[in-house]
Amino acid sequence: TVNNPSVLTVSWGYAGDMSDYLAPAFQACIAKGILIFFSSGDDGGFNLEAEYPASSRYVIAAGGTSIFLNPNNTLNAETVWSGSGGGVSNYSSIPNWQTSPPLYYTTATPSGTLGSPTLVTMRGVPDISAPADPYTGFKFYVNGVLDQNGGTSASAPFLAGVFARMNSILGRRIQFGELMTALYGHANTVATDVTTGTNTYSWHGYGSVNGYTATAGWDAATGCARWSRRATRGHRRYLPRRTRGRGGRTP
Repeated sequence: TVNNPSVLTVSWGYAGDMSDYLAPAFQACIAKGILIFFSSGDDGGFNLEAEYPASSRYVIAAGGTSIFLNPNNTLNAETVWSGSGGGVSNYSSIPNWQTSPPLYYTTATPSGTLGSPTLVTMRGVPDISAPADPYTGFKFYVNGVLDQNGGTSASAPFLAGVFARMNSILGRRIQFGELMTALYGHANTVATDVTTGTNTYSWHGYGSVNGYTATAGWDAATGCARWSRRATRGHRRYLPRRTRGRGGRTP
């Protein structure tokens, strides 16, 4: 309440799903107009279950992608980052914004064998993605030395920064329910779908794991899509400067 942030970003999680014991704290943030971005994990689809707290119904779960550039630094291709955490919760019930239209996941083995599309009946993770592959990720200086790293611990704060900036541009706080409705209801407009790749590798020492494949629309590898410049330009149709009956506060 002192600094009154409009977004929070958190990059820790349990390597396994559990009941949402932090729900009261997350709900308190939603009531204050604070968006919480949680990294979805760096172990791919390990155990075919979502990590907690990314699996909470009250946070935005951030997955990861790998990007490949042309010689002139334009985008050539984008795929699932192999370690992008994803899955379906065993504890958190499915939120309304994941029920219409219905979501499906498709499992994948490290050898490339795909399962059949299966209806999501509990909370699915992630919601949205951003670049996370350490080999195609973010460059920064540490003690004067240029380094490059990634992980969903990079994609989550990246997305939090994007939405903090959008709050500033809009002159109000984007509400949690408003964002999730726009994301799941209009993903083709507010984001860019990633439809190739699988999350079948654990970057924390487990090696190849069973996971999920990217598909058109939501999947348990990248969520609805990857936020993009096109999405940022087109967001105002679904995230206007003012919303009737909501008020909203300047961040």
